[in-house]
Amino acid sequence: MRMSDSARQGIFARLIDDHRQITAMMEQIEATAYDDAFDRESLFDELKKELLVHAHAEDTVVYRTLELYRSTAHLIRVSREEHALVEHLIDQLSALHDDDERWMARFQVLQDLLEHHIDEEEGDLFDLAADIVDRSQSEDLVDEFEDARRREHARQAGGGERRPQRDDRSLRDYDGREPGH
Repeated sequence: MRMSDSARQGIFARLIDDHRQITAMMEQIEATAYDDAFDRESLFDELKKELLVHAHAEDTVVYRTLELYRSTAHLIRVSREEHALVEHLIDQLSALHDDDERWMARFQVLQDLLEHHIDEEEGDLFDLAADIVDRSQSEDLVDEFEDARRREHARQAGGGERRPQRDDRSLRDYDGREPGH
């Protein structure tokens, strides 16, 4: 079941906006694949910054909310693993010069991973989350997400190191019951 258009508001609409921006940036880089004279470095640096800010804010705000519910907990674990793979590929790409023939091959792997991640998130995860997050909470999550993005942008601008993004809160069913009850 796909989330209705009316349910795609608040935090879901905000995440979709980020996903579209990231997808457009990836397409710009992909368009340079056969242009050896093109310097991809500045495009990639901007994509890297946006990906890391998005992933941090998404994990800190959205995933921490949805991990508490049995119906979304597994998808959150999968999404976090995908975020870790994205960060690993970003680190690998950052270590290569953009005219290295391996650079575009690794970038295409990153692009495929992100397309899969976005499709899964906007499909299965958002569908389940729509049953958990009401309109008011969704709007509150937008404010928290924007705050987390601002803090992460500031941290990156200050040269801060990446932080682990884990929280060990217990699982609950979406109705708030503890697992097994």
